[in-house]
Formats: sequence, C-alpha cells, structure tokens
Amino acid sequence: MNSLSKQAEIAASEGGNLIHQFQDLLAKWGVPESIIMFTRVAASVIIIIFVAYLAKVLTDAIILKVINLITKRTKSLWDDYLVERKVFRRLSNLIPALIAYHLIEIALTDFNSIYYEIVHVVIKCYAIFVVMWTLDAFLSAANDIYMTTEMAKDRSIKGYIQVGKIIVYFVGSIVIIAVLIGKNPSSLFLGLGTFAAVLMLVFKDTILGLVASVQLSANDLVKIGDWIEMPNRKVDGKVMDISLTSVKVQNWDFSINSIPTYALVSESFQNWRGMELAEGRRFRNSIYVDVNTVRLCSDELLKNLEKFPILRPYLAEIRANIAINEEVENNGEHEITMGTRPSNLSVFRKYVELSLRNNPEINQNLALLVRYQLTLDNGVPVEYICFSKKKDANDFEEVKSAILEHLWSVLPEFKLSPFQNPTGNDFRALFEKKS
Repeated sequence: MNSLSKQAEIAASEGGNLIHQFQDLLAKWGVPESIIMFTRVAASVIIIIFVAYLAKVLTDAIILKVINLITKRTKSLWDDYLVERKVFRRLSNLIPALIAYHLIEIALTDFNSIYYEIVHVVIKCYAIFVVMWTLDAFLSAANDIYMTTEMAKDRSIKGYIQVGKIIVYFVGSIVIIAVLIGKNPSSLFLGLGTFAAVLMLVFKDTILGLVASVQLSANDLVKIGDWIEMPNRKVDGKVMDISLTSVKVQNWDFSINSIPTYALVSESFQNWRGMELAEGRRFRNSIYVDVNTVRLCSDELLKNLEKFPILRPYLAEIRANIAINEEVENNGEHEITMGTRPSNLSVFRKYVELSLRNNPEINQNLALLVRYQLTLDNGVPVEYICFSKKKDANDFEEVKSAILEHLWSVLPEFKLSPFQNPTGNDFRALFEKKS
C-alpha cells in the first residue's frame, strides 16, 4: 500500500507538470484564463478516469484471471466458493478508488481545498462501501464452505452469517456517516446508546430471530431435513431452510410455509427426528367389541380356536386348569372360580398379543402392549400399542392396516361382534322381523 501511494504521488507530480506545461502553452496562444482552467480540470478528470478504468480492466484481465486459474487447479473447494461469490472481483473495485484518491490532486490544484476535501470524502465512502460489499460476499462464501462439511447436516449457521452481515453493514454505515460529518466513528457508537430503544423496536424481529437461532442451535431442537409439525400454523413437512428471521418448511402436499424463527421457541411443535432415528415407528389402534357378545368360553369354542397355532399352548394351559376345576364338585355342580374358564374376550386379547409377538414386521425389542381401555358407550375398546420396523409412510401404513384388517376378520371366530352404532338398515330389519 505504501509503494502504491508513493507511485501515485510520483505520477501526480509528473502529471501536474504536464498539465502546467499545457496550461502555459494555451496562455501563449491567448486563450482566456477561465477557459484554460476549465480545460485543465476537464483534461485532468478525463485522464484520472481513464487511468482508473485502465487499472480496473488490467486487474480483471490479469490478476483475477490468474486467481481463477489457480483455484481451478487446487483440490480444495474453499477458493472455488470465494471465486463463485465474486469476493476478489468485488475487492478489485478498490483499485480505481485508490488511484482516484491519490491523483485527484492534479485536477484540483488551483481550486479551494474544500472541493478537494469533498471529493476525498466521496471516494472514502465509496471505498468503505466496497469493503462492506466484499465482506458480504466473503460471509456468503463462508456459509457455502460450511455447508460442505458434516456439521452442516446437524447445525445451520445461516442465522449467524446473516447477523454478521447486519453487523458489517451497520458498522460500515456508521463509519460512512462519521466520514460525511467529519466525526470520529467511536463518538457516534457511544451516542447510539440513547437510541437503543428505537433500535430494539426497529430490529425487534432480527433480535428475536437471533436469540431463537442460538437456542435452536444450542439445544439442537431443529435442523435442516427434520420433519416437524405445527398444527396451529398448518405446518407438517420437512425443514428446507433456517435463516435469521424465518424457517422454511415444505409440507407433504408440496406447499411451502414460512414461519418466524422465534415461533419455534415460543410455541410448541413436534419434531419427528427421534422417530426417524429410532428402531421403529409407534402406532396404536383400538377394536371396539360389543359388550353383549362377551361370555365365558364353551368347550366347543375352545376346541374351535385351536385352529390358530399361536393359541394352542395357551389353550392347553386353559384346558388343564378347567380339568382341575372339574374335579371339585359342589352338590353335583362344577364350581367355576374366577379365571378358570376364560371369557372369549380375554382369549381374543391374548390372540392379539400373540399375533403381534409373532409378527416379523413388529420390533419386539420395543414396547408392546395390549389392554382394555375405559368402557364407554361404544363398547369395550381392546387397544394395542407397538412399533413397526418400517418407518416409511407407505410401508408403515401397510403394516398398520394389515394388522387391523386381520384382527377385524378373526373377531367372529371368537364369537365376538364389533360395536357399531345402529343405522337405518338395522332399524328396518328389526321392524320387518317384528312385523
């Protein structure tokens, strides 16, 4: 930078001598002083613009071309992302500003110093903007580089990148304002304390999004690719993007919802990641049995149920208990104690459990439960809870449906009827029977 300044000063001195020689020549020809000054300034400005433009063209044609060739030959990807985001190309815009900053003295030598200061201020503001613009591209490239790592699958830094960009533009804007009014930037930063309330109001969503992004990342609540569900916001799908202010979710109907980032912290939502990482997907169903069809199993029914191989060991045990009980007589009648002769409902419950235990599509290492729920007006609910090995939606529903269909189909074998609210056909049949 120092060598560039010295070269610019030398060029300015030599250029000034040439301009003065040209000015003396015009004066000898009798050209008025006002026209000579205008001609000198116009020529100087044109020369400066041409030199700055030529330097920019040479930089793009030589330096940037060399950088592009080097990045293509290297095996690393980070330099490719820097070129793709045009970090070096944006940074090259500083060269015309530096040249104009050091050569502008040639054009404004005979003018009041105030004009010289104004032009310098404009060039400084332009240089600061170029630095901000370059840092914006650099942060975008940093995010692209991070997305190629394994950590990006679990944690997104896009929110932090956006915060970094906001800080860059905020600080840069303060520095530009300080340059324009001729103040020290530190004094402006100290004076911002009085406007803290206004800034918090203006950047409320940004601040909330920043806090939410930190909480989501630190607690590993949501990451890209997660299946989340928020019924109150009609969200049910995969997370596509997590930014500072919003989270983009693609629903299963391919519609896209955008929700505020802080909503995932302030509101409840369901993340299905645990299910996807687990060894099974849980489902629960209930079969409602008409209570009027529940009765003790007769010997004939027990014998008929032996057609189900998985029930034979259980039925053999039941028959042994019944045989022992039949040896006890009370006034010539068999005494039936509780649990000796099971009901058809209890045998059906046992069948449900055994069929699930022997189903290869059910994960036997996870919880499996068959129970009665509270009896309501809809009959006796026989509920079963288990985990399917298949977690894909289509395969999961296939396993779930197959089990339910099978249990419905075998229910009459146990002399049980499903509960169903009476319909018009039921009343019609009853009426015809009576008539």
